[in-house]
Amino acid sequence: MKRIAIMAFLAAVAAPAGAQCVLEYQRADNSFAAPGRPDGNLGVEKLTLQPGEKKVFITDWKYEKQRNDGRNYYGSHVRRLRNAGQHPVHVVMRGGMGGAASPVVGGIIKSVVGDRLVGEVKPGESDNNLRADLVEATCASAEARAATPAPANLHAQQTAPDAIVLTWDRVPNAREYRVYVDPPPAAHLAGKPAIVGASGNRFVIPVPRTMTNVTFNASIEAVGPDNAVSPRARFNPVFVAAVPGGAGGPGPGGGGPVITGGATGSPTTPGPAGQQCPAGQFVTGFTASGTLICASPR
Repeated sequence: MKRIAIMAFLAAVAAPAGAQCVLEYQRADNSFAAPGRPDGNLGVEKLTLQPGEKKVFITDWKYEKQRNDGRNYYGSHVRRLRNAGQHPVHVVMRGGMGGAASPVVGGIIKSVVGDRLVGEVKPGESDNNLRADLVEATCASAEARAATPAPANLHAQQTAPDAIVLTWDRVPNAREYRVYVDPPPAAHLAGKPAIVGASGNRFVIPVPRTMTNVTFNASIEAVGPDNAVSPRARFNPVFVAAVPGGAGGPGPGGGGPVITGGATGSPTTPGPAGQQCPAGQFVTGFTASGTLICASPR
């Protein structure tokens, strides 16, 4: 047994530095410190994780003035956090003032599950506006990283005057999908993904009637085992334009939005000059010869 333990230890020590996850963070030594302000003398603390390794932090506030000692890692009152490694680190946090409703949880947070704040810190990414307790950190295994492909067969299509539908093929063993939209449906969602469950393969982008002459760009990631994130795959852009005319529904004289290119995976190019859908209909794509495909709202 001793020989096996020693060999395992040597294997871990010999792991290439590039395969490790490195998380640096700064804590406050009291719960009342402002977001992003690491009060006290704790300084920068570092955690190194091997691929596939998870660390559960001690968040009991009676240890709030103690630094990591190499065996015990404390996660109370985190105010700043940075990924100093070459691989994403999946983190779980709790609101620093008792629950997920903490007034500031930082930009790395992607979703809220119960009282837990779930996020991912990408290589080089940092968050300097935190007020939360760090509960868990996970480094995805090399096998999981390699085994999580990006979603394929991506399609973006406007199916109603105020909706663009994204579809994709499901990825085996995916835990969830992250969909990014630019411009975002709301300003506070800029740069943050919408989460679609493992069984989903469809997402609807709402198109405000006031948003015209805009190109929507969307991309998607699959999250696999061990929280490994696939490469980012991009949907074809969708351009939404306003048909000249008064206010009202889509189509000539209606002022509503229509797609003028790229609706079914083809390059984003305008349709043949002079083409437009009948009143009350909108564009859903183009035929191979470039003829508009029109449809009525559902």
